[in-house]
Amino acid sequence: MHSIAAMCHVLGVSAGGYSTRLKRPPSLRPQADSELDRRIAEIHRRSNATYGVARIHAELDAQGILVGRKRMVQQMTATKIRNVNRRKWLNTTVCVSVRQQTIFPTLVMSDSLQSFYVGPS
Repeated sequence: MHSIAAMCHVLGVSAGGYSTRLKRPPSLRPQADSELDRRIAEIHRRSNATYGVARIHAELDAQGILVGRKRMVQQMTATKIRNVNRRKWLNTTVCVSVRQQTIFPTLVMSDSLQSFYVGPS
């Protein structure tokens, strides 16, 4: 581990400036970020962890808090807040042969397919 004086020398910062910076309160942006984190966590908790970025953004907008969506995504990613997707997965891509056998079993298995043909002859 290096001394504070050596690190300040390498970075081109005075040791007095470094110690003064440590004593200062956080700037406005980190204060606003912590307040935003608190509000996001509260809305997320009230929704039983189901609200994602869009709904939380709409909720904050309804409360009169103007926040960009990208900033919301950054804050939610930093605090590891994610919505829970409770929908069942629906597979829409099915093999053609399986689909024909399950949807039209009588047509696929029948020998008289020409009787079902509708179109120009």
